[in-house]
Parts: sequence; C-alpha cells; structure tokens
Amino acid sequence: MSRLDDLDAAHLLHSLGGEPADLAILAEGSGATIVDVAGRRYLDAVSGVWNACLGYGVTELGEAAAAQFGRLGFGSTYAGFSNPPAIELAARLAALAGRGLAATFFTASGADANEAAFKTARFYWRRMGRPDKVKVLYLEHGFAGMTLATMSASGIAGFAEMFGPRLPGFVQLRSPYPYGCDFARPGETPGMAAARLLEEAVAAEDASTVAALILETVQGAGGVIVLPEDFLREARRICTRHGILLIVDEVITGFGRTGRWFGMQHVADFAPDMLTFGKAATAGHLPLGGLMVSGAVTEAIRAGRPRWMHSSTFSGNPVCCAVALKAIEIIERDGLLARVERLGGLLRQRLAEALDLSCVGEVRGLGLIVGVELVADRASRRRFPAGMEVGARVRREAQARGVLVRNREDVINLAPPYVVSEPEIERIAAVLRESIASATQHTAP
Repeated sequence: MSRLDDLDAAHLLHSLGGEPADLAILAEGSGATIVDVAGRRYLDAVSGVWNACLGYGVTELGEAAAAQFGRLGFGSTYAGFSNPPAIELAARLAALAGRGLAATFFTASGADANEAAFKTARFYWRRMGRPDKVKVLYLEHGFAGMTLATMSASGIAGFAEMFGPRLPGFVQLRSPYPYGCDFARPGETPGMAAARLLEEAVAAEDASTVAALILETVQGAGGVIVLPEDFLREARRICTRHGILLIVDEVITGFGRTGRWFGMQHVADFAPDMLTFGKAATAGHLPLGGLMVSGAVTEAIRAGRPRWMHSSTFSGNPVCCAVALKAIEIIERDGLLARVERLGGLLRQRLAEALDLSCVGEVRGLGLIVGVELVADRASRRRFPAGMEVGARVRREAQARGVLVRNREDVINLAPPYVVSEPEIERIAAVLRESIASATQHTAP
C-alpha cells in the first residue's frame, strides 16, 4: 500500500462506509476522464456523484471562482445581507425554471435544500393558520438526503437501517415504478395506480395533517425510475385538491441532466410549490444547493412576524454563485441541453442491444441518466437473491475495465458528463455489456 492508502485507512471516513478494496485515489481529470494517483485512467460514466456534469478540467469555472475570490470571497444572505452573484443567480434560476417559481434560498447541498423545504412547508401552514399540517409524504425508492429528516423521507431502506428510528410524521407511499409495479388493477397504468394509493393515503392520514408531498421526476438513486407523466399530473391535482404543498426534488435531474433545465419541464401543466436542487448547480465544482418557492410561499415567508427563522452560514456564497452562473453560461453557450438529449438517446439505444443477454430486464432513462435493470428471469421479472450482489459485481467488473458506473442493488445507474463523446458512449455500452456478461456467467437462470 502507498503512503496515501495508509493515511486514508487511518484518518478518512468515506460516505456509505466504503470498502478498502474499492479505493481509487483520484488525482486529475479532463473531459469525461479521471486519473488516479497510480496513473490508471477511468471513463466517468456517473459524473462523480451525479454532479460533475461538465466533466473535469473546466478552466472557465476556476477562472470565475478566482475572479470572485478577488472581489469578495465570502458573503451570505444572512439577516439582510446579499451580494451580486447571489442576486443574479436567483433571478437567472427564476427565468430558467419558470412554472411560477419566484424566489430562491441557497443552501450548501441538495439535502440541506430538502430540509429547508420540509421546514418551510410547516412554516407555510402555520402562517395559514393550519398548524396541524406537519406530515410529509414520500415515495418508495425515493431519495431526499442523508440528514435525519431527509433520511426519514427516503424510500431506500438501507440508508436508515442503522440510524433509526425515522422521525415521526413521514409517510411512505408506493412508487409508480413501471417495471416493478405489482399493485395496478386491470386496465390501470402504474401511474394511475400509484395516484390512487396516494389519494387513499391522504384520506387515511387525514389531509388536515399533511403538509407536503416530495417526489423526484426521475428517482435517480433509487434506480433511475422515470415517474410516469400521468402520475405527476394526478399528484399535482391531488395536492391542490387537498391543500398539500408539492415539493419536486431536482437534486439529480436539475441543470440539464434530462435534456431540459429541470426534469419537471418534460411534463406540461405541471408546477410544484417548491423545487429543490443541488449537485450540478456548479457543475459539481463547489457545494451549492437551493430551495425555489412559488409566489404564494414567497409571500408567506415575507409576510412579517413570526419570521421565517431558517438560515445557513453559506447561503448565497458569492464564489459558489459565481461558478453556478458560469456553469449555466457554458451549458447555454455550448448547446448542451440538445446534446444531452441526443447522446442520451444514443446511449439508451446502444445499451438496448444488451437486451439479448437474458439477465437484462430493462433499459430506461431520460436524457443522460440511464438505468439498466438486471433480473434472474426476464419473463417473470424475478430478481436475483440479494446475497448474490450482482449489481455490485457488475460495477467492480466495469471499474476493472476502466469505466465507472454506480449500482442500486441490481440496477446499474449511468449519468455521464454532458461533454462525453460519441466514441465514449460506445465504450460505456460495450464495457457494461462485457461486465454484465462476466458478472453473471455463473449465475443460475
């Protein structure tokens, strides 16, 4: 082991625990390629942690940060202060998002943004004279973050297993997961089946106690589950009918990942009361998240006393906001939204060629976010036994071949940078096919 390996083992705690055998100490990168300290090169097919959307070695982002450091390195929106980059970014986001989202509170991450959303939902209903409306509904397979409250609103059991109990007032619903839906009635789509269960849950919990519903347009960490449009539209109608705030989590899907600025923009006549973002806001180069709110929620926050007593030391940090403005400029200038749509279609097309492998159940996605679901039996959609860890084996096989992917159980998740080339798309598909074949060659059907 190297000196860095030894120091890492002794002093650094890794997210999700981490396995020493999986350690790659990254040193530099360019485009969609990163290089570790031993000189091994990897094609990053997951954009870091879904966030490095412009790839690596983007000198323009560094120049924007350096220029802002030279003017004002720290500032915040705390207690009446502001700064030009924060103001400009908030205005820019309102224009990009549309759908009535009027104002932004900046945070340090997507999880912080979701925390702010939960608190703001409760604040709003207290302001409206409805203090009993405190519950948050969330979806199976959804992921809101790793804090105590966001963990309590995440439908992936493993994240809460050793940190329970979850906070009270968070209620899980079935996901409209088209490939895995087992609760639809005859003639009912997965989306409408999930909407029916949402309506039933609101009645069971009593709408007068429900503050908000949080959902992702694409459940990224949950296995790249694209929520059906009929569910999203019906969820909006149910929330409106029962006086429930709708929070759309765009932490993974925001800033172009789906071929639109935000995933919600794929659905006509669909507008949330709040939207949260993070990850790719600065193209993954600096920590920045945010909570966008509708005009009605903005008015409630600004209505006077009691005040909206929420804050963050780094809210509206001028360097982070300046880098976000530059990232938005690059995405627009280089036509990357159209590129994401085109290359995403190519990636799904190439991956669909692996459907001749009997263990590949489905290839799905939107833009440059794609999931490949592996199953023991395609006809029945029977899953592999959990102990086989097929998805993790595929991930390791791909990394050994120089391509980085992620897995959620037996779904392989892909989200390459927007600057990925067509030859690199071809390589991702070819390596993933080889990795799946290698990892499953000794599994029983």
